[in-house]
Amino acid sequence: MKRTLNYIYAFLAFGILIFIDQFTKYLARTKLADGKTFSVIKNVLQFNYIRNNGAAWGIMSGKQIFFIILTSVLIVGIIYIYFKIPSDKKYRLLKVILVTLSAGAVGNLIDRIKNGYVDDFIDFYLINFPVFNFADICVCLSMIGLVISIFFVYKDKDMEFLKIRKKESKEVNE
Repeated sequence: MKRTLNYIYAFLAFGILIFIDQFTKYLARTKLADGKTFSVIKNVLQFNYIRNNGAAWGIMSGKQIFFIILTSVLIVGIIYIYFKIPSDKKYRLLKVILVTLSAGAVGNLIDRIKNGYVDDFIDFYLINFPVFNFADICVCLSMIGLVISIFFVYKDKDMEFLKIRKKESKEVNE
């Protein structure tokens, strides 16, 4: 029962993160689409709507089919791993990371499928960073969390659940 409840919480968190992403993109499209800019902190952070048909900095522009296929494969992999994670409390961080990562990936996947591009609007102007969105924040923070947790939180033995177990075969001696 507890495992089922945890799956329900994960699914709700996943849905909430996607809703936040899609809602903020909707606001950006409707409020900033005419080239308007909203300054949050002058010369540091502003909202500036752009349509991005590539990845960060527009790399691989126009390769939407590639991004759709890649993201779909990654999401299937994340789901597979999520359901293999033991229900021990020590794996809670890993589960949160995977839910956040998949929500960010799905948020941008929705845009790519629906529009053929991703709506970006958060412009960290101070260091000429690429314009990004809430889904990008989810992906980046979860990847940072994943790297940190792999190097500093989980030990090799904690990740043994990921190993593919080979069936033991018996040799028949004649």
